[in-house]
Amino acid sequence: MRNPNSSSDPNRFFRITQNADGSVTRLTSLPSLPATPRLTTDSQLTLSKDIPLNATNKTFMRLFRPVSMPQTSTRKLSMPQTSTTGTRFVWSLSLPEGCDREHKYCNPLRDLGKSHSEKIRLLLKCLIRGYGGDPLVDRQKDFATMLEARGVHLITKFDDEGCHGVEMVDRRKAKVLYDDIKSFIWSLVKNKSSL
Repeated sequence: MRNPNSSSDPNRFFRITQNADGSVTRLTSLPSLPATPRLTTDSQLTLSKDIPLNATNKTFMRLFRPVSMPQTSTRKLSMPQTSTTGTRFVWSLSLPEGCDREHKYCNPLRDLGKSHSEKIRLLLKCLIRGYGGDPLVDRQKDFATMLEARGVHLITKFDDEGCHGVEMVDRRKAKVLYDDIKSFIWSLVKNKSSL
């Protein structure tokens, strides 16, 4: 039975239009608020802070932290799934023109020469999470295996139930994600202080 939330028209599903220069325009306006790193009201749900990635290009990755975790809900919300056509479309937006999913940015297992392996060994402790319903979970598991084989200290959390982004609609999964990240960060701090 076809998922009523999926669509064979990726532009319609993602609510975008493609421009002649290869960029896209969102047809849905997203909320735009300044970062709020300090608690300003009693009803504030999250704290956020802009972390500069490249000051020259004025790029940043906004970090969010809930003020308090919501009560666990037993009600599950449905997660919209896109069609195979939609998945291919997203890949086409992510890659240089003419490239496929075997591109070095998408498949880190592709070019594992000596120089890459030596650089991989320099990685610090890593956390990799994935869900059985994510179409890329097998690549995540292969990536984790490759990192471990090269001596990277790794924490893996794979759950059979769930899909990509499920934490956005399932409070229990969001709480597990929050706890996993918190535990991972504290393990880094603990290890650093013992050096």
